[in-house]
Amino acid sequence: MRQPPTRCPVLSRSSVVEALSEEYTPRVGVIRKIWELALVELKTWWTYRLWVILDVTGTVLHVATYVLVSKFTSPRAVAEAYGRGDFFTFAVLGLAFQMYVFGAIQGIAEAIREEQWRGTMESILSTSTGFITFLAGKSLATFILATYFLAAALATGLALGAKLEVSFSSAIAAAVLSLLLIVSHSTIGVLSAGVIMKFKEGSPVVWLFSWSTQLFSGVLYPLGLLPPWLRVLSKAFPLTYSLDALRLTLMAGETLASPRVAANIRSLLAFTAVTAPISMEVFRRGYNSSRRDGSLGQY
Repeated sequence: MRQPPTRCPVLSRSSVVEALSEEYTPRVGVIRKIWELALVELKTWWTYRLWVILDVTGTVLHVATYVLVSKFTSPRAVAEAYGRGDFFTFAVLGLAFQMYVFGAIQGIAEAIREEQWRGTMESILSTSTGFITFLAGKSLATFILATYFLAAALATGLALGAKLEVSFSSAIAAAVLSLLLIVSHSTIGVLSAGVIMKFKEGSPVVWLFSWSTQLFSGVLYPLGLLPPWLRVLSKAFPLTYSLDALRLTLMAGETLASPRVAANIRSLLAFTAVTAPISMEVFRRGYNSSRRDGSLGQY
């Protein structure tokens, strides 16, 4: 007598996934991942030695140009604003920290664009490395490079005659202010990254913010030279407060206890408190939108 065929048991989707999956416990900590991502970015930059030389040369020439400009500029406006100092020192500090901010903000946006161009965005994010970790690693690399060029700009300025009033207390104040400068401007970098995630184009946020700060934040001239209505506009940019406080500490030797320095710190903290949640929301929307339509790694 013919035997009926044996039926295979019907497996549910969850049971198949459970049978084929294996538990994976990451062995690399988040800090290590962030550092490794930053190291990859730094090694890539160092590979192109000609660009390294051109970057450094450009920084030196950019600062050296203002030696000539300072010869034709009256130091009276600088002295009125800070009590002492000359235009060249004033301009060196403005240029150095403005380049620092722009390089750091642009670096975050460019890191996203580069991974999209390489087609490696989705590959990285399919691993156990979260996007926040990935972004933190890329950001660390850009800030390391920006700090390198900041040091080069300041060293060039000192070699060409810039005069800084540095004591232990003012150096501590400058370090704290530099940290606040990074934190307050990182929100703009995150906002820019969110725009790139959504629209796949170079973010106009970086370009607009950079040029606006150079015009209205007193990078090359004291804010007292601006008309009153433009001085009001300059208060919308965190670099205005950062540069004023840094010049007070490095040109006039003031410390964190100075009323003007403390007022600038409060303004930077207020700016960060307002822009941080907005930037994170823009970034979250751009990231989630790219994941939904499958365009996360598209260029």
